Amino acid sequence: MHSEIVFMFSGQGSQYNKMGLELFGKQPVFRQSMERLDRIVHGLTGKSVIEELYQNSRGKGASFENIVFSHPAIFMVQYALAETLEAEGITPRYTLGVSLGEYVALAVAKVLTPEQVLELIVTQVRLLEDTCGNGAMIAVLDHVQLYHGNAELNTRSELIAVNFDKHFTIACRSGHTGEIQQFLREQGVASLKLPVNYAFHSAFIDELEKPYRTYMQKLDYKTPAPGVTLVSAMTGGNVQMVDESFLWDVVRKPMNFRTALEDLTAGGPRLLLDLSPSGTLENFSKYILGKPLAHKVRSVVTPMASELGKLNEIVNDTLGGLKMQFTSLPKSYHVFLSETVRRIQLELEGPEGCYPLKLSLVSLPAEEGPFDYLSAEEKKQYYSFQYPKRRNSYVLGKLAAKMAVAGEQEDLAGIQIEHGILCQPLVAGSTRRVSITHCDTLGAAVDYDPRLLAGVDIELVDEKAVEAIRRITSRQEEELNYELGPQLATPLFLTLLWTAKEAMSKVIQTGFTVPTELFEIKQSSRCGQGVISQFKNFPQFKAVSVLREEYVYTLVLPAKAMTGATESRLLQALEGLLPEHLR
Repeated sequence: MHSEIVFMFSGQGSQYNKMGLELFGKQPVFRQSMERLDRIVHGLTGKSVIEELYQNSRGKGASFENIVFSHPAIFMVQYALAETLEAEGITPRYTLGVSLGEYVALAVAKVLTPEQVLELIVTQVRLLEDTCGNGAMIAVLDHVQLYHGNAELNTRSELIAVNFDKHFTIACRSGHTGEIQQFLREQGVASLKLPVNYAFHSAFIDELEKPYRTYMQKLDYKTPAPGVTLVSAMTGGNVQMVDESFLWDVVRKPMNFRTALEDLTAGGPRLLLDLSPSGTLENFSKYILGKPLAHKVRSVVTPMASELGKLNEIVNDTLGGLKMQFTSLPKSYHVFLSETVRRIQLELEGPEGCYPLKLSLVSLPAEEGPFDYLSAEEKKQYYSFQYPKRRNSYVLGKLAAKMAVAGEQEDLAGIQIEHGILCQPLVAGSTRRVSITHCDTLGAAVDYDPRLLAGVDIELVDEKAVEAIRRITSRQEEELNYELGPQLATPLFLTLLWTAKEAMSKVIQTGFTVPTELFEIKQSSRCGQGVISQFKNFPQFKAVSVLREEYVYTLVLPAKAMTGATESRLLQALEGLLPEHLR
């Protein structure tokens, strides 16, 4: 893994209609982050950015200029992408922002909370509309000497950025836009008016200063989070302290991305991840750094490329050892299962090659259906159960298994999950295997290659069950809790042991029809927010457990396909599957 990772964030001008749409539809961490941020904006404005950005008839890449929506949207998409990468285990050593992107960098570096930044952005928009007239920002594809040597440009506009040798940006009043672009056409120079209706970084927004500074003085600014260095395209270097003067200068002063980038990369090799909506900073960086370092610059979201594919490539190339991608629902089931099901596809690397497996986690669907994912026989079975609890467990198990097995176009009703020896589940007509668990309102399944062998279990942490679990737990196993430091609460730790044993019993397809001593836990150790356990009698397997106050979620896999990095990423995968309220 690269030791020095830079998250880069862009500002106004990089946005467009439906930016991040594929990630919103298929990547659960990104979607949940966007929805959480949208609720914040809605609370501040009464408006939904998601509705304006995604739920319209305009095509992807169309103009998205209304600053009421574009300003918060630029922050939301980039912050959600940062959270998505962090959930995958990719964290920044540096955050580098440009213009509005500096606000994203502040939130990722934990100088301000996302709530504070969104309120800051919404307030800026309101004050802009109250105090400043319309303006424009124009990108010019020529040497900056063109600006300095021509009064048609330097008397009607201000130079606000020199991005690289033949690319600079100017700001002007809206009334001068046509004249400036006509002059550039006559000179044979290409230009582009950015989708921005205010002349940021220039004297044309000076009326904003007094009311905006007054508001920003009320904010509580923190120092950057430990291990994260804040880099500013306004100062052209590192930032130690943030206050209202810094934030005003970010809006008002010219941008100096080139100096900031050159200073940052002079300190050694860096992996530069452009989290902007359009890949703008990736292009700028490649021009500035040249071919020797161009391969160190990557982007995720662009108007044309596959967002999910690029995200998965970056994750796999950066972390290695475990290939992981969130997958979409079968299209015909997307509407009524999108809030119920989460899926992820993994590829573990072992001595015999790659081992594919797919995980699903289901929260309880609505009882009234529709039950289109059940076959006629399964529906008949469902309605034959007298008690709601039995119906719920049946649906959770069936739906979790079908979703783990299914492809993106598959008819779920046609997937038959049958009982094998000792009631262990089988996929009819397939050599693949599936392990199923359900508890309370959650169901989970893992679909795996027979060469791999896997088992899964979810259990509710219940103090009433402590004595029953203790009866099948050795003294040596209970003492393992002391080695975790800090210890887990007794009910939580005993439930952890139970889930590991039950998942292991599913691996060997016996369930608890054999003595439970066979599944004794030999060692448990912390890994981030989770726990890795090893077995006394099955040293070739490991248990990976996610712990919550109410639940323990455990996956058992062969140790041959598990490294330290793989264990950490598996925990993140399990975390990503959990419903938001359990994270």
